[in-house]
Amino acid sequence: MNSGRKLHFWILVFLFVFSIEEAIDAYPQFTCGSHGIKHDINQTGDLPKVTCLAPSQTVHLDANVQIECEVISSTYANITWFHNGKSLSEKNKSFVKIDRLSCGQTLKIKFAGREDRGQYTCAATNKFGTVNKTCSLDVRDKSYKPPPQVEYVKIDGNRQTAYLHGTVTLKCKLLHVEADAWLFNGTRVSHGGRHKMIRETTNAKHKRLFALKIINVTEKDEGRYTCLAYRSGIYQTKDLVLKTEPCPSCHHCPPEGNQAFPICSSPSPSPIRLSTSDNDHDPKNKEIKHPPQVKYLKIDGKRQTAYLHGTVTLKCKLHHVEGEAWLFNGTRILHDDRHKMIRETTIGKHGGLFTLKIINVTEEDEGLYTCMGYRGGIYQTKDLFLETEPCPRCHHCPPEGNQAFPISLLPSCNRGRSFHRPDSVSILLFAVLAFSSIKCD
Repeated sequence: MNSGRKLHFWILVFLFVFSIEEAIDAYPQFTCGSHGIKHDINQTGDLPKVTCLAPSQTVHLDANVQIECEVISSTYANITWFHNGKSLSEKNKSFVKIDRLSCGQTLKIKFAGREDRGQYTCAATNKFGTVNKTCSLDVRDKSYKPPPQVEYVKIDGNRQTAYLHGTVTLKCKLLHVEADAWLFNGTRVSHGGRHKMIRETTNAKHKRLFALKIINVTEKDEGRYTCLAYRSGIYQTKDLVLKTEPCPSCHHCPPEGNQAFPICSSPSPSPIRLSTSDNDHDPKNKEIKHPPQVKYLKIDGKRQTAYLHGTVTLKCKLHHVEGEAWLFNGTRILHDDRHKMIRETTIGKHGGLFTLKIINVTEEDEGLYTCMGYRGGIYQTKDLFLETEPCPRCHHCPPEGNQAFPISLLPSCNRGRSFHRPDSVSILLFAVLAFSSIKCD
């Protein structure tokens, strides 16, 4: 029994040691040569591999600079340094140091000057050939400030145009700026009203995002937008020509964005999934959003029609919505002088009333009205067909409501009733009886 356990133990030890050796063999094994060159004992018959590393940013005058060169070769190799294409000879302020710890060569330059700017090449040669790698070095005065740069100007959301009555955001990425500005057809855009400017700094202090948000886009917003960067008397600009287009038919374009979502893709009133995200199906996502619901859609006052020249109110009850909209024959209705949209929240935070008031109703207001609720890429709608009729005869229809009140006391409304119109004899008899009653008094 014990011998069986021992055998099992030594088998496990052997497999463990074997796996470690295999893992070690899988990685390159180096020996460091006298010139700071790594010799790969597993590699045979190949050109050397060279890596050159120099400071990534501008170096100030009189600074000490290091440029590193790492070479891996299967055979003996030699390293030669070049500056701007010429062989770099030993100078008082520049010399090559061999780093045995990291196994590489480092070119050190003391008190770097303007003459040290340019291209540095590390050339490694073995019996199979030569490989060159080049690094750039930029040396400037301490007072030097890099010029401003505008990397890009684009419409947020990878869009090419802006939807009318929506909100479009123009994004601009700036580098090394002291001041910035947006221009529209050559005139500076001011922050306020429909134009909002947003500045966001990135992890790199010299980079900045500069955005212009245009709210309630109109055709007058079409034109050339310029993002301008300024630093130390130097300007740089980039332009973008903005064009607008109406919201496509059978689409909803939320006023707070620059997107169009289809709303006629299914005749069913059930929710339509337009977009999905990984969070929607992630069981770790603790916050589960309820889909939007449109409970009902009706004409206020239990009416079936709207009186011409009056005011009709369409009521819609929504649950669990982030956005909502009214559509007329598939086109989004905007809040204006004749169309008033009112949002009323109920005691339950998840529900609310969304009403549409149409003032001075005309025959052109007849059609299909759609109340739409939106949340998390899901839409739900309910429809109502509105018909109009004139105010009934002998009725008064107030312009501020959708009711008809009888006014039958007017003489024109008494004609054609069942009683007879009094003749001259009846009038004379009535006068005599009235006179007699006065005499008796």
